[in-house]
Order: sequence, then structure tokens, then C-alpha cells
Amino acid sequence: MSNVIEISRLRKSNVNSHTRSHGQGSIKKVSGSKNLYFDFYYYGTRVRKSSGFPDSTEGWTMAEQAMDQIIDEIQRGVFNFAKRFPFGSDKEKQFFSELEGRDYSAPPHDVTFGEYYSKWKEQVWGTFTESKKRDYESRINYHLIPFFGTLSFSQITRVKMKEFVAHLSSPTNRNKKPLKRSTIENVLIPLREIYYDAVDEYGWDLPDPFSRLGRVIPKGQPEPVQIFTFEEWIQILGELYWPYVPSAEFSVMTGLRPSELAGLRESVVTDSKVINVQNSIVRKREKATLKTPGSERDFEVWPRLQAVIDEQIEVKRRLRKDSLYLFINSDGNPFNIDLFREYAWKSALKRTKVPYRKPYTMRHTFAAWMLLFKHPAEVARLMGHSSKKMVYEVYGKFVKGLEKEREEIKAYLGLGDGCSAREEQQQSWGQFLA
Repeated sequence: MSNVIEISRLRKSNVNSHTRSHGQGSIKKVSGSKNLYFDFYYYGTRVRKSSGFPDSTEGWTMAEQAMDQIIDEIQRGVFNFAKRFPFGSDKEKQFFSELEGRDYSAPPHDVTFGEYYSKWKEQVWGTFTESKKRDYESRINYHLIPFFGTLSFSQITRVKMKEFVAHLSSPTNRNKKPLKRSTIENVLIPLREIYYDAVDEYGWDLPDPFSRLGRVIPKGQPEPVQIFTFEEWIQILGELYWPYVPSAEFSVMTGLRPSELAGLRESVVTDSKVINVQNSIVRKREKATLKTPGSERDFEVWPRLQAVIDEQIEVKRRLRKDSLYLFINSDGNPFNIDLFREYAWKSALKRTKVPYRKPYTMRHTFAAWMLLFKHPAEVARLMGHSSKKMVYEVYGKFVKGLEKEREEIKAYLGLGDGCSAREEQQQSWGQFLA
């Protein structure tokens, strides 16, 4: 039996009337609207919706016919609220669809990116790490919501995506300079995840707006490689916050990537003459694999490097921090390049006359310095690269300028007496590339 509230079946013939009772509902003229409105109860809930028909003789006739159909469908139990009122709110259509026993899927033109993001965040946010939450929230709030927030999913097309990439690739009021390709790709990560989750949840059949998008993301120019001279490096060490001095020296002596430095366990270097690099820590999570297949490598622990390791163990003792990992932050957690840069590196360089360069410059410096003493193939192996030619082309240009500091660098690294003939061999660059 229907739960619809019965209304008198009196009909009025006066076309100028503002309301006409019509079976289980009524048709009304609403002030400020050119169209007539339906007014009826459905499952005990009052429904007032535009009929889409104008306030005219013909309009009243067509509205009455539509109302007859609505009442008939309600009585037969086949009325479909979402189909009859496609421009109703998603909340209304969801509500009545559940009462009707239907699976409701909002069409893509009815769901905006901003609305779905709020829902999506409630569902998945608790499964993310704190680091991922920070990364996603900054990209979503700074880039995605301002651009896509009011757009429906049917409006997120390949053309719109190209427009978005062009927006990120050009200077704007929010971005004083174009974003790098890697940054744009990072911004697209949460966008893809939200979009694909919405498509899956609602069962939409939409063309993939991300198809072949990589072709329109500008490649840009790689940042030029920079290194430190020995004089600059000594200045930096003199100003660096003391708990980070051993980690900085270890970096410039081994060329380890920050993630590899963070993942190096103390047990690997204790009483060992060879260090094997085989794991890393990325975004606070230890990974059993390195950046590239060739990144797993080992290197000898010569006396000067052992002294740096001993200094780091003493740092941990003085900080009273017990950790499986050799290099840590002052809070005892594994080395974090972001914290190192913000709380130690930047301030140290400000107190020197050395122009600012990223911490990764320590790895570049290692490569350039080692070319003074080692074969490019060996330098490539120590860095975890597969190409000695690449090492020569990128870092070989610095060798001539470093020659005047060669003996100072050699003494600092501890590559004096006792170095193997292989480490001291000097060959022509033509032979290096053979």
C-alpha cells in the first residue's frame, strides 16, 4: 500500500488560478518563476519540483498530463524519482532511490570534483601515512581544488586536462615560475586517484582524460650540475650543526643518495671493511630495493672513512639515541633530507660566502672529486650508475678546475699512502671512454 498522502481530487478549470489540486498532488504557479511546479508527497516526503512547463494554457494542460502520469506510476509502484527529475539534487535522488529499492548512480554531470573530494577524503584518508597526507593535501588544496573544485566530472575532459597542464606550466599569480615536469606529474597523482575512484564508485563510462597526457607535459631543461670546491666545502663544515657533520662528510666521501644514507644500518658498518648498499628509506618507509638495478653496490672502508663512522657513532651516544640506523636526525629518527636541509643545511650556507646549492650537490661533488683519482668506470660503479660515459660527460668538465686543489682533496679524503695503483692511475680521457 502506498505511503503517499492523499490530496483532494478536485480540479479547477480557471487557467489563471495559482494552484490546481490534481489527485494526490497539485500544480502551482510560483512567484518569480516562469514555469509551473509540481507539489506532491512521495513516501511521506513533500516534493516540490519544477515541471518544466510554462504558465500558459498549453503549459497547464501538459503539466496536468505529466501529473497524471506521475500519480499513475506512484500507484503502480514504478515511479522513478531520479529519472523524472534528473536535475534534482544528488542527495534527493539517492534518498528516493533507496526507498524505491534502486541502485542509484549519480550521472557525472551531477557530481563536482569538490563535492566528491570531501566524500573521498572521509573514506580513504585514514589509510594514508602522515607523509602521504601532507603531500596530497598540499597538492589538492593548492592546485586541484582551485582549478577543478566547481567542475563536474563530465567536464574533466582531455581538453580540460591539457588546459590544466598548460596552467601549471606557465607563470601565474600562484606560481611565480613554471612548475617542473616532475612537480606536475606529482600534482597529477592525487588527481588520477580521485578521478578513477569516482568513476569506479559510480560506474561511469567516461573517456580517460589522462590518455596520452604525458605528451603535453613540458620536459623542461634539467638543472645544471654543480659541485663544491674544497675551499667551499671546508667553509660549510665549519658552520654545520655538529650532529650533522659526520653525515655530510660521509655523503661527500661515498656519494650515497639521501635515501641510501638514511637506510644504512649501523650493523652493516660495524667491524666491517666493506659496506654493501642494498636498501633505502623513502618517505619514512624502508625499501628493500634501490633507485635503479645497478644501485646495489659496495665500497671499501678506508681509514679516513672509518674515522667518520666512529664520529657518527659518538654523535648517537652523545644524543642518547638508540637506533638501528647509523645516520639519524637529532630526534633519533633515521636521517631525513628535508629536516637536514631546513634545520642545518640552509643556515650553515647562510653563514658562509658559499652560494646556495642543494644538499644533493654533495653527491655531485663526490663524483667530480673522485675523478681526480679513479677511473670513470669505478666512479660510475660507486655512484650506482651503469654508464662511465655519462659520468665523464657530466662531471669530467670539473676536473681541470679542481686540479689545483687535488692534494688538499687527497689529504682530506685520506687517499695518501696505501692507495692502490688502480686508484692512483692516470689515463687519458680517450682511454677512459674506450
